[in-house]
Amino acid sequence: MMKEQLDHTSTDQLHALMARAILDKNIFIEIKGNNSRAIAARAVLEASRELFNFLGQPNVSLIEIREALDRKHYAAAHYQKIFNESWRF
Repeated sequence: MMKEQLDHTSTDQLHALMARAILDKNIFIEIKGNNSRAIAARAVLEASRELFNFLGQPNVSLIEIREALDRKHYAAAHYQKIFNESWRF
C-alpha cells in the first residue's frame, strides 16, 4: 500500500494525488492541517472514489449511481467552499 501525506501541498499536487487515489484503492492519503480542509478533502475523495467504483461494476443500479453522484456533487460543493476552488473531478 502506498502512503502519501498532505500538509503543505499545492492544489495541483493535491489534485494529482487525489486522482491517483480515486483510481487506485491501494493508496492511503494522510491529510494533515486545517481540520475543515482535511474533512472537505477526505469527503470529496471518498465520494469520487465511490462513484468511480460504482461505474466500474456491472450490477449497480442507476439509483445507486445517482445517489453516489449526488454525494459527490455535495462533497465537491463543500470542497469548493472550503478551498475556494472547484473540485476537478
